[in-house]
Amino acid sequence: MPTERIVDEEYFLISDGTRFRLSDCEFERYNFKFKDKDGKWKTHKERERIKKESLQTE
Repeated sequence: MPTERIVDEEYFLISDGTRFRLSDCEFERYNFKFKDKDGKWKTHKERERIKKESLQTE
């Protein structure tokens, strides 16, 4: 089974040697946990695209 990792905050590298520039990738999240307004844990099951700008750190 291949493994993946992010290298130098620039590339997404797969163990078979394939690499992708992060700037060319699209990101989405799904199946993540969050607390509702009552403080109970819920699972968000719908896919949601993430804007790249929100992933960048200063």
